[in-house]
Amino acid sequence: MSSTQELVLVMRAVHVWGGAPSLRELERRTGGALKRSTISDMLRGESLPDYDRYVTYLRACGIDEASLATWVFIWRRLKALETPEAAPWLPGATAS
Repeated sequence: MSSTQELVLVMRAVHVWGGAPSLRELERRTGGALKRSTISDMLRGESLPDYDRYVTYLRACGIDEASLATWVFIWRRLKALETPEAAPWLPGATAS
């Protein structure tokens, strides 16, 4: 994955994979940690989501702990790509 836009498309697919719960249901699943408006903003994809919100969203959609490491790596790689001076120092962060 090489862009925030691609990540958002995959996040939408995760939502479907998780049963396509309503935003209200996702808010409930997160115990209110994510508001419906926040989830909606994340799925519009105007910027890389905040790390904690991203992980909370993934868990609410049913991503298990075993799979979460891959998702975290993807987020970290994209964040590194947004920070060019850091990218050469981080594994897997070079654009391809």
